[in-house]
Order: sequence, then C-alpha cells, then structure tokens
Amino acid sequence: MVMTCGPEIMMKAAMDICEKAGVPIEVSIERYMKCGTGVCGNCCVDGLGIPVCKKGPVMRGEMAREIEGLAKWHRDSVGMKVEW
Repeated sequence: MVMTCGPEIMMKAAMDICEKAGVPIEVSIERYMKCGTGVCGNCCVDGLGIPVCKKGPVMRGEMAREIEGLAKWHRDSVGMKVEW
C-alpha cells in the first residue's frame, strides 16, 4: 500500500506506477474548501461531483483517477478553473 500527498502531478505519476505494479494507493486530494460542510460545492471534484471536504481528502487511487482534470486544474475561491 502506498499513501501519498503533495503536488497532484507527482501523485498522478505515483498512481500510474502503482497501477502498473498492481500496488494499491491512496492519495490526498486538496481543494479550496470554502464552507467545510459540502454545501457551497466549491471543493467538489469534476467528474465525481463529490465534496472533498466531506468525502476526502484522502481517497483510493481508483476513485482519484476518475477526477477530470487531475493534475491539470483546480478551482479557485470563486469556483473558476485554474490550470496548475
């Protein structure tokens, strides 16, 4: 089992390596958490729609792989996409 946190591009590379090696991985996905209760939706990840403040930030690699834009963009304090 690999557990990782850090820059998303590094975690994505670790996910790729673990997938090839058949090793389970958990990643810590950081998003801007405005309300911390899942109400505002600012920390919801694209593709899954789950609020990171309530369902994360640590998630299995299989689930993290479903995030659209993983290691490509995140959302700022007003919800706009910002490229890494």
